[in-house]
Amino acid sequence: MRANRLLAATVLSSLALAGLTACGPDSGTGKSTAPAAPAASASKPAAAGGSLESLPVDEIFKRAQAVGSKVTAVKLAFTLKADDGTMSGEVAEDGTGNCAGTVTLAGQGKVELLRKGTTVWLKPDATFLNSVAPGKGAALSGKYLSAQADAVRAKELTAFCDLGLQTLKNIGVEEDGSATPMTGTKAGTKQVGDTKAVIITDKDGGTSAELAIAAEGQPYLLSLVTTGTDEGNMTFSDFDKPVTVTAPPASQVVDGSAYLKG
Repeated sequence: MRANRLLAATVLSSLALAGLTACGPDSGTGKSTAPAAPAASASKPAAAGGSLESLPVDEIFKRAQAVGSKVTAVKLAFTLKADDGTMSGEVAEDGTGNCAGTVTLAGQGKVELLRKGTTVWLKPDATFLNSVAPGKGAALSGKYLSAQADAVRAKELTAFCDLGLQTLKNIGVEEDGSATPMTGTKAGTKQVGDTKAVIITDKDGGTSAELAIAAEGQPYLLSLVTTGTDEGNMTFSDFDKPVTVTAPPASQVVDGSAYLKG
């Protein structure tokens, strides 16, 4: 797998498995419409085994995947473009099912989402509420819609709650789980937030990619941006920072199963 296929493949596999159809991308493509958000600083000791920027590209990817596979929590900021519009958002997620953040769907509104284990609470704005519960806006405005995580609409949105950790775990790994040599060109370094990062670029056909991997501390993937045929933007921060989710007060919760079943 070439570096520039990583984002498209990861987004495709994770969102397709989640059944993202009604409000998600059919093609798995994405588009960066905003600059990468600053990622949290890694600790400052040099990466184990010497300077990361002096290593071959494949070794850099191996190190990034090794640490990424052990990350227990991360904050993901993303912008993705589908055939039916642009999706963007920011979610903090961990490997136990906790997730909190917001997702905006172009033309379909914005949703605040919480997930704790298998329970999901969605707080939609008026635009999104009208799409899932036409005519119920007055009764449901300002409320959280509760559902199990496998409800169709809840599953579509909470797919983003797993995307960050999946990407960190799968960098340099084929879709069938096998490791494969990664190609690309080192393009120097730059600051991502306050962390020095090694930049790797690659191009295949009409798609170009830029990956930033922390050159200080642990070699975390800090950002992944593709442009051209397959476009997308994901940035990563708050590595291993605990994610705490508190259920909304019962007075603010409405059973949303009838509205979120798809």
